[in-house]
Amino acid sequence: MSNVQLKSRTNRHATNLVQCVEHHLGPLDTWPTHILMYLFNMVPISPRVKRVAAFFYGNNVPLNIAVAFFHASNNASSIFVGEEMCFWYHIWQSALEGSRLCYYYNVKMKLILYINGKDKPQFEQVHELSPDISTGFEDTGCERYARLKLIGIAQAFPHVYRLTSHSH
Repeated sequence: MSNVQLKSRTNRHATNLVQCVEHHLGPLDTWPTHILMYLFNMVPISPRVKRVAAFFYGNNVPLNIAVAFFHASNNASSIFVGEEMCFWYHIWQSALEGSRLCYYYNVKMKLILYINGKDKPQFEQVHELSPDISTGFEDTGCERYARLKLIGIAQAFPHVYRLTSHSH
């Protein structure tokens, strides 16, 4: 597993890993279909890991939660996923002047936005891409598998403390 560790506590604010991720991103059925496919149904190669990392980062999911969820969803026992996600989070967190470093689907705004450096506008829409993207499990080809996997993830990670978000 990666060197990113998931902090766990049992208290009245504890949630399971699935609930914790949904706290940040909303129900999985509202996530982009391609992200769900990358998480549950495809081999985690570098461009796919970057897309998932951008989705989590842009929507303020803490790195340790993002890595744990990717590992649990994809059976990705390779350290590569954690290292790759750490690499991208570090690049985006440390960028000050960079513009249009990557793009992601913002779940609250329902728009595709750029990840920009801290000194640049944070809600710059990508006009070249339609915000009307496919969401949910229906077109993934793995809906039943993914839903069973989510039950297993919730049981395997029953007490994940809801961590604060990173700031852009």
